[in-house]
Amino acid sequence: MALTLDAFFVRFAQEQSHKSYRPLTVLTFRLNFAVHGLDPFGYHLVNVLLHALVCLLYHRMCLTLLPSWTSLLAALLFSAHPIHTEAVTSIVGRAELLSAAFFLGALLFYIRSGASTAVFKEQANGHWRRCIATFVLATAAMLCKEQGITVLAVCCIYELASYPFSSAENILFALRLTSMQRNVGEDAANDARRLPLCHRRRENGLFADDLRGLAVRRAAARATGSVKVYFEAAANHSFLLPACAERLRTQQPKSRPSFRAFCPSVVARIQINGPHLPAFNRFDNPASVAASPSRQLTYNYLAALNAWLLVFPFDLCCDWTMGTVPLVTSLVDLRNLGTIALYLFLVVVTRAALRSEERHRKPLLVGLSLVCIPYLPASNLIHPVGFVIAERVLYLPSLGFCLLVAQGFSLLWQQQRAEPDDIRGHLNLGRVLTTMRHYEKAEAAFLKLYQEAISLRSDFTDAYLNRGDFLLRMNRTKEAEAMYERALELDESNPDLYYNLGVILMDQGRNDEAMALFNRALELDPDHEHALLNSALLLQEAGTASQKKMANERLQKVVHSGKRDERAYFHLAMLALDKKDAVAAENWLRKAVLSPCSPIAREFVAQVVNFRMLL
Repeated sequence: MALTLDAFFVRFAQEQSHKSYRPLTVLTFRLNFAVHGLDPFGYHLVNVLLHALVCLLYHRMCLTLLPSWTSLLAALLFSAHPIHTEAVTSIVGRAELLSAAFFLGALLFYIRSGASTAVFKEQANGHWRRCIATFVLATAAMLCKEQGITVLAVCCIYELASYPFSSAENILFALRLTSMQRNVGEDAANDARRLPLCHRRRENGLFADDLRGLAVRRAAARATGSVKVYFEAAANHSFLLPACAERLRTQQPKSRPSFRAFCPSVVARIQINGPHLPAFNRFDNPASVAASPSRQLTYNYLAALNAWLLVFPFDLCCDWTMGTVPLVTSLVDLRNLGTIALYLFLVVVTRAALRSEERHRKPLLVGLSLVCIPYLPASNLIHPVGFVIAERVLYLPSLGFCLLVAQGFSLLWQQQRAEPDDIRGHLNLGRVLTTMRHYEKAEAAFLKLYQEAISLRSDFTDAYLNRGDFLLRMNRTKEAEAMYERALELDESNPDLYYNLGVILMDQGRNDEAMALFNRALELDPDHEHALLNSALLLQEAGTASQKKMANERLQKVVHSGKRDERAYFHLAMLALDKKDAVAAENWLRKAVLSPCSPIAREFVAQVVNFRMLL
C-alpha cells in the first residue's frame, strides 16, 4: 500500500496525485501523532531539533573543506539564515529538514571513505562499507524528499574536485574516463606503456603534456575502451602530477560507484511515479501552462529570483502561487537581465574555481554544486512543479550559499591581513630609490608613485611625508615645505613632520620658527634625536648663557641615550671651549674623532695628510 500512495495519501495512478513519495517524513508525523496527538508543540519541537542537528552536521562537513573559524562562520550563517523560516517553522518543512540531515550524513560518509587513499588496498573493506552507508543515507534522504538523491551527484563533484587536475579540460576528460571499462588485457597495457614520451613543459607550476602526446594517449584509451590503459600511461608519461597518478593507479575513482548508485535510484523513483508527470493548473504554477518562450523565460527568471532571495531575503512570502510573480513574456523584459547576471556569475565563479589552487578549488566547486544541484529538481527546468517559488526548497541550496559566503569572506580577510595597505608598496619603492641617491633618475618614477598613492587615498600622510623627504634631498625646499605643511594638516601628532619642516625653515634662516617646530617635535617625542641635535645647534648659536646651558642638556641627553653620535660630541666640545674647559673639550673631540665612520674623523685625517705634505 505504501508504494502506491504519495505523501498526501493519493494513489500515484490518479491524475490528482502530487507524485511526492516521502514515507520517512510521513513516518515521523505518525510518531508525533502517536505521542501527543494534534498538539502542534511537539511537531514544532521536532523541527527545531532537526534544524539544530542539520547545523551540527553542516559544521562537521565544512570542517573537511574550510579552516575551523571559516566553518563556524558558515554554520552560524546557515543556522540563522531567514530563508529557513518556512522550512523550520512550518510543519510541512519536516521533509526538508529530514532530507538535509540524511543528505549531509551521506556526504560526510563519502568524504570519510576517501580520507586515506594511500592505503586503499589495506582498507578496501572499510572503504566499501562507507560507500554502502553513503548510498543507504542518500536513499533515506530521497525517501524524505526527492531532492535528497542529489547528494550522490554532489559526491561526484567532490571527488573530481579532489583530483589535482590543472585545467577544466582535464576535469571534463576525467568525466569521460569514469564511463570506460575497467578491465583490460596486459598486452593493451604494455602497448600504452610503449607510447613515446611526449615533451613536457612547466606551466603554472604543473607539468602539462604537449597536445599531440595527449591526443595519442586519448586515442589509445578510446581504442581499448579502458580506464586502466589511460591510468598506466598517465602514471608513466606524467600527464598528471605524480601524486594524482599514484592515486589513480592504486584505486578506482570513487565517483564511479556514486554514479552507478545515482542512476538506478533515479530510475526506481521514476518507476514509483508511474508513466505520467504530475498535473498542475495555472493557479499553482502559471508558467507551467504558458506558451513558449514565455514559459522558458519565466522559469529561468525564477532561478534568478530564488538566488536573490538567498542573497537578500527581504521580501519573503508564505504563498508565491498565482500571480505573485508575473510571467516574463518578452525578450526585452528587464527582468531577463537578472537571469543573464545569474548565469554569468555561475560561469565566472566556476571558471575561477577550476583555475584556482586545490585548497580553494574544492570548497568553491562543492559550494557551487550544493547550490545548483539540489535546486534543479524544484527549479521547473527539468519538469514542472506545483509552485512558483517555495522558500523551503532553498534549504538544501543554502548549504552551498553559506559555504561560498564564508569562503569569500575568509579570502577577503586573508587578503586584508596580507596586504593591509597597498599604497605602502608604492611608497616603499620610492623610499628605496631615494635612499640609493638616484635622485634625478628616480624623480619621475617617485612622482608617479606619489601621484598613485594620493589618487588612492588623498589623506594618506606618509605619501606627503615621503614626497617632502625626496624634495628636501633635491634641495627643492619650497616644494618640500608645501608637502610637510599639507601633511601637518592631516596629522598634527607626527613629530617627524615638525622636525622636517623645522629643518627647511632653519636652512632659510628662519631660526625662531624652526626652534618652535623643534620644540613641538620634542613635546611629542622627548627623545627625538634629530630634533635634540638641531635645536641644540640653534641654542648654541644664540649665544646667551641660559640657551647654551639648555643646548648642553639636550646634547647630553643624546649622548646618554647610548648612541655614539660624533655631531653631539663635537658640539659638546665647542660648548666646553666656550666655558674655557680645555680638558672636557679634548675628551669630547677625541670621542668625535674616534667615533666609527665619523665624517669628522675622515676630515681630521685628511687635514693631517695635507699638513704633512706641506712640511
